[in-house]
Amino acid sequence: MDARIRLLHVLLLCAVIPAGCERSAPVPDTAPVPTSRPTSRAAARLPDAVLTVDGLQTEFPHAALRVQQRDGDTFVQLFTPDTPPAARPGDTPNAFSFDLQLEADPQNLDGAEYRFPATERERLNFPTGIFLAGGEVVLQPYSGTIQFTQHGLDVTADINADFLAFPAQESTPSPGTIHVTGQVQVKRKD
Repeated sequence: MDARIRLLHVLLLCAVIPAGCERSAPVPDTAPVPTSRPTSRAAARLPDAVLTVDGLQTEFPHAALRVQQRDGDTFVQLFTPDTPPAARPGDTPNAFSFDLQLEADPQNLDGAEYRFPATERERLNFPTGIFLAGGEVVLQPYSGTIQFTQHGLDVTADINADFLAFPAQESTPSPGTIHVTGQVQVKRKD
């Protein structure tokens, strides 16, 4: 396995299960991979959003939704606004930010869908994506969809997409592809 891909897997594991993870230690190929954080911590604080990132359940802070209409187009920003400080040493928060243009009524997003166009497999310089372990791993949207449902002020964003995984400080010529699924629920406040 290429050293950059191995580093990316170590960083991804540290982002998902920070307790007991040493960033400099290699992960053996035969090591069992936990699917979530320990239950004692989960019982203490329920996550606001959980996405499945490359098969691992990953916690995120609460999400926010901004909807604007400009020149007849609807623009939606789905993001984690207040990423909390680490709950304990070594624990780094995850975050996401998606800036989307939708063909939808800005007052009712029900049925709206955003389709990520498959782009080049190189790192782009824009702040849209998923940021794991305090930004140590950047997942850049590659292809897939975000579909919206809305009931009253409750909005659900259903994410089903492939992302290109990049270490934050390095430009990898051939990034790995990470599949992300899950639902993010927010309450509109407009």
